[in-house]
Amino acid sequence: GSSMGGQVMLAGEDDSPSTAAPASATPSAAVAAGALTTAAALAKPAEHTWMAIVPPTSAAPPTVAPPTVEPTPPPTTPPPTVAPVPPPTEAPAPSPTAAPALPPAVAPAPPPPPAAIPDEPFCGETEVDVEYVGIPEIRAISEIPSAGICCVICQQDPECRAWTWGPAAAGHPALGPPETCRLKKYEPDQGLTKIPRTGITSGLPFRRPQQDSMFCFCATQSSGYEIGLLKLQHKERVGIFGCDEFAVYSNKMFEVAPGVNTSTVRSDLKCDLGGEFRTALNTDIFMAVWTKVIEGGRYRYNDWTVKADPDSVFFPDRLRKVVGLYHAEANEPRGVYLNNCKFGLHGPLEIFSQSAVQTWAAGSAKCVQHFDGLCSGPCLWGEDMFIDQCLLKVLLVKRVNNFNLLQEAHCNTPDWEACQGNAVAYHPFKNEDDYRRCMTDAGFVFRDPR
Repeated sequence: GSSMGGQVMLAGEDDSPSTAAPASATPSAAVAAGALTTAAALAKPAEHTWMAIVPPTSAAPPTVAPPTVEPTPPPTTPPPTVAPVPPPTEAPAPSPTAAPALPPAVAPAPPPPPAAIPDEPFCGETEVDVEYVGIPEIRAISEIPSAGICCVICQQDPECRAWTWGPAAAGHPALGPPETCRLKKYEPDQGLTKIPRTGITSGLPFRRPQQDSMFCFCATQSSGYEIGLLKLQHKERVGIFGCDEFAVYSNKMFEVAPGVNTSTVRSDLKCDLGGEFRTALNTDIFMAVWTKVIEGGRYRYNDWTVKADPDSVFFPDRLRKVVGLYHAEANEPRGVYLNNCKFGLHGPLEIFSQSAVQTWAAGSAKCVQHFDGLCSGPCLWGEDMFIDQCLLKVLLVKRVNNFNLLQEAHCNTPDWEACQGNAVAYHPFKNEDDYRRCMTDAGFVFRDPR
């Protein structure tokens, strides 16, 4: 498989919790995940330190108690008239769109919210001193007094997918008159690029464009064959770039496709092979990536979150038809995820409902504690096996088997290289010629036939 994805489960695993390996298993059978690395971690007291990926919460506002007044002796003369002191006011509750909280042990003090942004529910992600570029502008509106109002205007415009607001910063007269709201949209071949710009505030309205909307992401090395594959996918709007929203994570920030920059994670994205089946021990890597996903919060504004490997030939339009079959399961409190292989979840294509991601984010530390105890220490699973066993056996998220999702070598799919059968994804195809050939054999019509 890709260098980013694990391959297999223990032989004999099924949906029953009783199939987990006992704590006394031999070293060759005692497999589990490596250490969870979060972007928020400020210290690592032991070689294997695990922390929960904590989803956003809505904390209750603090109650300010009235000051205590010491009793005074009765006055001998009538006291002067004193105006009553107004009671202290309570601090407003944080907006439901606040950034995800970090583990309490390592959480920095929360920054104050921007004063110019009103408390608009679901206004969307907002970034101060950042300008969004690389996408076309619909129009500019002058004399808009706040970034929050600019966001609301964007929400009300069906074409608007991003906005930028602010006075003309010093040294940047081209930005226009003061208090200008710029509404922007996405074109098929363009992505969103963020650049630092003092005095400018930008954001996304986060409207779901359609039912069963999908946020898709991948992780890639900053060099190697995956870059060419991602450029091809972006040009043809397949892979993660065919989803409603997408993100590419890497150990460095660079332009992976026109107008699309990577988001950096605290990992070198390198791992060893090991365990009983010599799989990629990449749990550390994807814990860092998942931390970035949770911090970004974009999964909260889409019905489904999809992780796809760069060397997976992945057709999101086919997946949208599949997930439409699982609305009832997705609405369960813990959500649902789709199992793509008879051996257990395989990493080239992972599909989670919104509630399943929330459950995973809140319960990852519980899973680490459970499996560390089961394996008498750090275990040797790939990321796909860890998240599969975590969701199924510890967090009790519903797992639905759909073995038509993925055709790949490590799932013993007959003739997987033929790219037939209307699967959602085929894996692996590690060079552009093979990738294009698979797309053609799957019935894809190229926008750029070369």
